[in-house]
Amino acid sequence: MITNALRSSVFGILSPCRRRALRRGPLFVRPSPAIAVNNARYPIRWRIRIPGLNLELQCDAAIPQQELSAQDNSTASYWEGAVTYSGSVSGVGYLEMTGYAGKVQL
Repeated sequence: MITNALRSSVFGILSPCRRRALRRGPLFVRPSPAIAVNNARYPIRWRIRIPGLNLELQCDAAIPQQELSAQDNSTASYWEGAVTYSGSVSGVGYLEMTGYAGKVQL
């Protein structure tokens, strides 16, 4: 889930983009190589639309295998890494996804 988004003006000034202004959805979900341990499935390709800005993007993992997998449920497994954007504009970025492997058992 996208929880935060910023937009930049032509002058480089960042301002928040309202969550309800975003339309997003996964296009491809990759099972974790450690699925037997953590049951995680990470959406590594997204479509993101912001109709008010006439913006439509596709976000793709630069390298699909960027999961940091715990060996058991006592620590968090998560996916983080480089992404590329294409569509109305293109660019590169960083994406972190947590919570896809379930709760940490303390």
